[in-house]
Amino acid sequence: MFREAALAQIKPVEDLKELARPASALKADTLGEGLRQLRNRAGMTQMHVAQAAGTHQSYISALERGVVRCSDGLMLRISNALGAGEFEKKKLSELRENFLYKRTELGKLLTELRARKGVSVSELAGAAALDKRHIDAIEQGSRGCTVEKLERIADELKLEAEERELLVSFGHATGVPREVMGKWLRERRELVGITQRQLAVNMGVGIKYVSWLELGRQGIYEWEVDRIAEGLGLDDKDAAELSRFCIVQVPPGSELGRKVREFRERAMLTPSKLDRLAGLKSGSVTNIEVKLKNIPYERLMRIAGALDLSNDEGLELSNLRTVSIGPDPILGSMIRNARELNGISQGELARIIGASWSLLSYIEKGARSVSERHFQLIEDAVGPLQYGRELVFSAKRGA
Repeated sequence: MFREAALAQIKPVEDLKELARPASALKADTLGEGLRQLRNRAGMTQMHVAQAAGTHQSYISALERGVVRCSDGLMLRISNALGAGEFEKKKLSELRENFLYKRTELGKLLTELRARKGVSVSELAGAAALDKRHIDAIEQGSRGCTVEKLERIADELKLEAEERELLVSFGHATGVPREVMGKWLRERRELVGITQRQLAVNMGVGIKYVSWLELGRQGIYEWEVDRIAEGLGLDDKDAAELSRFCIVQVPPGSELGRKVREFRERAMLTPSKLDRLAGLKSGSVTNIEVKLKNIPYERLMRIAGALDLSNDEGLELSNLRTVSIGPDPILGSMIRNARELNGISQGELARIIGASWSLLSYIEKGARSVSERHFQLIEDAVGPLQYGRELVFSAKRGA
């Protein structure tokens, strides 16, 4: 009898697994929700996650909104950056698979509904004010769609309430519009009681720039968040909220400019004196440090020589310099093959890297060069491209 009572207290294997699961295990229905939960738990902004994972803030934002897909390698880097445990990594992997499955199901559903209504892709695209290629990509399962666009499609197909609800359930939310960002900035400025002119002076910019920000006609760079936050006197919480509005990436040369300034100040040289020592045109160093402009390899090495940098420090500067590679037909062909292997359309990849569809088309044909930043984003989406990495390495060494 005692033995039976003891056996009755033994929990099944599944219950033991549940007990072994950490209390903070991920509870999310979508990949975006899961990433956002982990990021909030870690107290990190999208920008911090992007820097730790070696990608860009807008890409993290797009993942959280369910707009883009994610390669295995990048998913692992993001999971590690967020400090995810084994259970959480497994959950994220499952959510990622669900995301891809959801796109496939959306494509099948839209194809079925359109065929049932006897509407061609061209007719539907014209009636819903969408690009025909967009509809094709959705039906092929290589592209998602926003709720607003799916509602327009449902209207044009004259779907019943149940069918409409099912179709719209596959949509993802739209991004944060610039007008929302402008309204948010204006409210914070009026709350602290300063004028646009005063904010412009605090930020060291023209009043037109501040005006355009508040009107939603100008986006903000990630590196400008601190300057705006300081100008408005925002606390850390508001500064983190401001960072979610970043819709433009860090400009080329920003990290390089900061590092050149650090080495110059260590050598106790003014920008103009460093120009003379390096044999450069007046204002060249200022352009690198303040205007965040990139610089050819040969001129950068002249600056390194004038600053008497060690080989390691010179190499560090060289690695921070952003380069362009190509035009190269081989690289273009590799990008196209990797994209098609991952089931990503040209339009979707162009949107992921923040480039126009025509530019990506020319890159894949080997008719246009690709910037290092765009190449990194392409690798995040389709996986590693060793040939391209070798081209980047050679370009950074001035070869």
